[in-house]
Amino acid sequence: MERYFIILVCFLYIIYAIIRIKVEQLSKKKKVLDDYLIRFGEVVRLDKIILKVLTVLEIIILFLLLLKIKFIIYFNFFTFIIFRIIGVLLSLFGLFLICISSVILNGEYSSVIEVKKEHRVVKKGPYNIRHPIYIGFIFFHFGISIILSNYIVYFV
Repeated sequence: MERYFIILVCFLYIIYAIIRIKVEQLSKKKKVLDDYLIRFGEVVRLDKIILKVLTVLEIIILFLLLLKIKFIIYFNFFTFIIFRIIGVLLSLFGLFLICISSVILNGEYSSVIEVKKEHRVVKKGPYNIRHPIYIGFIFFHFGISIILSNYIVYFV
């Protein structure tokens, strides 16, 4: 049964990756201001590196869990099936929130801090209160942590 949950998480990550790629494609259509890159270029590059390292680390952990490597399996803990199902629902809700929020932003979003030409503040839909993509990330990753029930996954 646990193997099915790991495969489900792999599919959730594939959906998450597709959403992220589409959002980045929309975002790249908006030109980043050159003076911003000159002043803050090092910070932007560091943010991108950290984001990529964390993403690769998550994928490596998934493969290690899928291959049942003893070191990773050692950190597993028991979780009732109902909590894992709740984790699936939380992850799906997080993906939904990320997707809807990204569509509403229409290219104004980037995974790192960037100032773009004709940049605008989006205040409609879920953005009239806070930044819902961050809440979506929290729901998605918290749900994944519950599904996989592994201390290393919680830490990452």
